[in-house]
Amino acid sequence: MRREYVAVSMNPDALFLYRCQQIETLIDGAETELDLLDIAAKLRQLLFDQHSLVDAVNKSGKTIKFVVGSFILPMPPPRHGIMALMSGLDPRSPIPSPEKVLTRQQFGAYVPLYLNGHPVTVKDIIRYAANVAGGVHFDPNNSRDEYQAQKLFWPGTKLGGASPGGAHLRPIGRVALRGLSPVIEEVRSRTA
Repeated sequence: MRREYVAVSMNPDALFLYRCQQIETLIDGAETELDLLDIAAKLRQLLFDQHSLVDAVNKSGKTIKFVVGSFILPMPPPRHGIMALMSGLDPRSPIPSPEKVLTRQQFGAYVPLYLNGHPVTVKDIIRYAANVAGGVHFDPNNSRDEYQAQKLFWPGTKLGGASPGGAHLRPIGRVALRGLSPVIEEVRSRTA
């Protein structure tokens, strides 16, 4: 069966809202690791690309804050193994954790995961999933230092049915959409 596609003139506002809706749909319905990689691709485009969609649409300079959960007890990360927030990254999850309020830059630099003692930031998880594991690009031979700790664990280790990075993408997506909600509402009002 051949599909007919309708040509649509895409503008930043429409694309921003569409990507936010896609993330919401994927958070609720992700059934595979590939679905989780798609969340990363959309988050990268919204928040961390050089020409991010949020920068393109946030014309009035709305303040964007991300509320994250944190590790309950400060402890050194294990030199071997995994220490992970997973659902606890989202302070609205059933797993209670202390909250922190972060800017976008701080959110990207936030560490919800340690792999063999190496800190893995939110931005690292998103970029690895999007740029190496197949969300946008598939590059298993990527040798950039920032991806090495994740590369050790992504293929075989599972936390809650997903890879260590993949297990964080749903809560990262939920936190990101709540943080972006002032901009989402502004864009919706402009396009209504």
